[in-house]
Amino acid sequence: MKSVEWSEILTEKLTRLWIDGASAAEIGKELGVTRNSVLGKVHRLGLEQRAPTPIRFQSPERRREIYASRARERDRIKKEKKRAAIKAKKRAIEWSAQGLSKTSPTYRDQLPRIGTKTRNELREMLAQAVRNTAEARV
Repeated sequence: MKSVEWSEILTEKLTRLWIDGASAAEIGKELGVTRNSVLGKVHRLGLEQRAPTPIRFQSPERRREIYASRARERDRIKKEKKRAAIKAKKRAIEWSAQGLSKTSPTYRDQLPRIGTKTRNELREMLAQAVRNTAEARV
């Protein structure tokens, strides 16, 4: 593993950026060294350590809030998925009552599309791209 040669200029830049509040990763990109090199040098220089942010360093009350928030988000996502599944099931029942099968073009046209293209549209786009490439080569 290659070690970093810390010149006075690099050390001064590191110190200035660290005091200004730049992250170790940002400093590493700026100086062309790894994040771990920056953290090691900061430790050796005895610069002020940053406050830890992981959840285990939070107060018990804050941890309970964080865990409760995560649980609420998981519940919300589960409910959304359940609603979407029920909606899809109702739609499938309606379509089967109309005699539509999953292979029929009418069925595919009724499927919700949000910013996506159908298989035929993608095939047409690819064919057009091939034609354009062939024309550009001539």
